[in-house]
Amino acid sequence: MKTASILTLGLFAALSTGFAAEEEAAAPFVWSRATLDLVASGDAARGKEVAKKQNCKKCHGESPAIAG
Repeated sequence: MKTASILTLGLFAALSTGFAAEEEAAAPFVWSRATLDLVASGDAARGKEVAKKQNCKKCHGESPAIAG
C-alpha cells in the first residue's frame, strides 16, 4: 500500500511538472491586423445565441466577456 501511494505521488508530480513546462512554452497572444478584422466582423447577436445554446455560462459565469 505504501509503495502504491509513493508511485501515485511520483506520477502526479511528474505530470504536474510536464503541464507547467507546456504552459511556459506557449507563445504569447498577438493582436494582428487579421485578428482585429476577425473580431470586428463578429455578430454579437449570433454570439449570444451560440453562448446560450452551448451553455457557456456554466464554466465562464455571467461575465459579458466569454473568455473571463
